[in-house]
Amino acid sequence: MSDLVIVFIILATVAMTLITTRGRLRHSRTALDQPPRDPALEGQVDELKERIRVLERITVDKENSLSREIESLRDR
Repeated sequence: MSDLVIVFIILATVAMTLITTRGRLRHSRTALDQPPRDPALEGQVDELKERIRVLERITVDKENSLSREIESLRDR
């Protein structure tokens, strides 16, 4: 009978450990999915996104103008 009590205590301990670990994992995932909002950082991110758009536009324009110049030289 005492062996059965020991096994029950061990199983109960393992079950409680699994339940608490699972709860902690859910909580940490939720915290990672939703970072805290900081208006100053959001403003900086928006500015950086705009700079990236400008740089992409400049790069594409340069590639297009370079292609046009190469084509015009071929036509000569």
